Amino acid sequence: MTKQATILDTQGNVVRQGANGWTCLPDNPATPGKDPVCMNEAWLTFKNALKNKTAPTSTQVGIAYMLQGDTPMSNTDPFATTPKPGDEWIDAHGAHIMVQVPDQTALKNVSTDWKNGGPWVMWAGTPYAHLMIPIDGVPSH
Repeated sequence: MTKQATILDTQGNVVRQGANGWTCLPDNPATPGKDPVCMNEAWLTFKNALKNKTAPTSTQVGIAYMLQGDTPMSNTDPFATTPKPGDEWIDAHGAHIMVQVPDQTALKNVSTDWKNGGPWVMWAGTPYAHLMIPIDGVPSH
């Protein structure tokens, strides 16, 4: 997929125009952890809504993958930049796939426990809720 994907730099500038509807971003050196990501068009729309703090508008399923893990972040607050009391902070992500669905009621019976050994819903109860699917196991704590 990456061979034909559009490649952006960390500021969102096109480094290479692709031809398959996928977009990839490199690791952001300004964030902890390794966080390169590739996504389909619907996930890019979802990502831009999150960045701009607007409601997601995609009517398609958004898919993204992060094969090197991710930046540490909150499992409950999409805008948290540091751990807060009572927050579930994920400090070690493994490789994973993310799925955003237009109808969030499809996620209502999925666990929100990121240590459950399988898929979970991140940011449940927000417009940015999405399914996280670990593909190399769950980090041990």
